[in-house]
Amino acid sequence: MADEKKEVSAEEGKRQATEKKETTSKEAKEQAEKKKKVTPEEAKKVVAEKKEVSPEKAKSAAEKEEAAPRPEKRKKIKALTLQEIEEKLKLVEATMGGTSSKYAQHLLQRREELLQEERGEKTQ
Repeated sequence: MADEKKEVSAEEGKRQATEKKETTSKEAKEQAEKKKKVTPEEAKKVVAEKKEVSPEKAKSAAEKEEAAPRPEKRKKIKALTLQEIEEKLKLVEATMGGTSSKYAQHLLQRREELLQEERGEKTQ
């Protein structure tokens, strides 16, 4: 009698498992069909709705932009004047504790180039 109950319960467990698989596969098929039925126009509407920003958020973002000044774009070392290079070197020495960094070395090299150009102009 106990063996019969075990067999029945095992069979019922298999049946329930197959039913779950069938229902999940049916649900997956239904969801896939729903996705396919969406027209491109409907999809665009959904995307546009998601992109819309509330007026409050737009105002706060605009206020933040106005309040925070934009940093100046950094010049390349080649575009710096001799005076700007001297200022940068002083800043680098103070913050980095010397001129051993690659940035400082490039500044020093550019300063020498500018000084040579200046000397060359004076002698001519």
